[in-house]
Amino acid sequence: MEKRGIRTKRGDLNREIEVTNKHLRQEQREQQSHRKQDMER
Repeated sequence: MEKRGIRTKRGDLNREIEVTNKHLRQEQREQQSHRKQDMER
């Protein structure tokens, strides 16, 4: 259905999960960066 341009609940859920995962990965990168900076002090 999604291939035909018809949105589905499952497709919507997958898009939400992708956005959430993107935010989580960004947060993890920022935390790692802060830890690295703290260790260099």
